[in-house]
Amino acid sequence: MSSPPSGKLPVNVPASPSPKFAPTAAVPDATASLSAENGVLMFAYTPALPLGYLNAYSIQQVRTGQPIAGVQMQRNAVETLLTAPSRVLHQLQAQSTLFPAPADAADHTFRHVSERAFDWASNEGLLYCKTIGIMSHKALAIMQRIPHPIPLHMFEGISQLNMEAKRQGYYVLMFAHFDDEDDAVRFRDVTSELFDVAVCEPDPLSHAAFSIRSSTAESGLLVGPQDIMVQVGVEDGRHNFLTEAFIAAQISDRVMLKMRRDGDSLAQIGVVMELNKSSVKRRLDKMHPLPPAKGDDGWRKTYASLLDLPPRRNRLFDIPG
Repeated sequence: MSSPPSGKLPVNVPASPSPKFAPTAAVPDATASLSAENGVLMFAYTPALPLGYLNAYSIQQVRTGQPIAGVQMQRNAVETLLTAPSRVLHQLQAQSTLFPAPADAADHTFRHVSERAFDWASNEGLLYCKTIGIMSHKALAIMQRIPHPIPLHMFEGISQLNMEAKRQGYYVLMFAHFDDEDDAVRFRDVTSELFDVAVCEPDPLSHAAFSIRSSTAESGLLVGPQDIMVQVGVEDGRHNFLTEAFIAAQISDRVMLKMRRDGDSLAQIGVVMELNKSSVKRRLDKMHPLPPAKGDDGWRKTYASLLDLPPRRNRLFDIPG
């Protein structure tokens, strides 16, 4: 077993002590977020995903103590452990300035571990995470490739890393690149939390979008819809995140559901989408219904540039019998 590599610890933003948790209510809210346990929080994705956005969003939620897909994060400082050529470290540090975090966010630092690819499920990776986790008292962010078929040592190694992080009391944010997306569910029992991440079609005013689903929600332990979609916007060279309830990965499906919520008929929706009523109904039946809109939220103007979407109650919706 090799000794842990050395690395410098640049500090970007001063860390502040973690807040104390409020006492648990006598009658808990059944729809409230569950708190993420310490251990490995795995974000499973496939190559098509914009990893930089997922990485920045997830780390920001942990630094500010905000939930991810219905799972409440404890506020923690985060240290990204990078195993790549040193030039990539400088690129990531520069890119991190594009994602401004609130002033009261815990700090985020980078540590260059190795110039070569690293297997965090190996004995070397376990030793390094254990040493740095105890020494820095921070959440660790690492990137791990999971090939197909899955090597046997990865189940045992990630399970050991999960148990060690639980024992020492810190998060390990593992951004796991799966060669086969169906393999991800096999890690549910060896991690504290498993998030399934997928690419979505972004809205016209957004730069990118992705969905996040918690395996806890999938198991039925959480009440109500917990899946989220994160839209990435760009303004004055700075990126911002808009989190909303997940409706559908495709824009056309999201528009159909919003039109139906507004009271448009299947025929009216079919005119816009160039579909027959049966096809519209089949696609709508696969989606969760939306709550009633509070007045005109202006969503039609957002999509007007992409679709030939008439305003609500326009004469173009007077479909002949």
